Amino acid sequence: MKASLDVNRDHFLFATIGILVGFIAGYLLHEVMSTRQPPRLTPEMRAQIVAPGGEQGPAAAPEGDAGAAPAGDGGAPAAAGGGTGPGMQA
Repeated sequence: MKASLDVNRDHFLFATIGILVGFIAGYLLHEVMSTRQPPRLTPEMRAQIVAPGGEQGPAAAPEGDAGAAPAGDGGAPAAAGGGTGPGMQA
């Protein structure tokens, strides 16, 4: 059986309604996503974020962060220096 490519009134109506519903759904999805997205950073906003004193270095890690170096250690990692860690029992 060969499919008929004749466009009758029903096919035209369903295609038109489908395209219309698709555009409306796409518009609504765009509106929802754009309201949830944070605003773009403008150069003025970036200038306000920079740390006082003009330091551009990495931000200080919060206390208790596993990747942060302990204070007063000269920046050495906690496991360096031959210490025994949780998995290194002598």
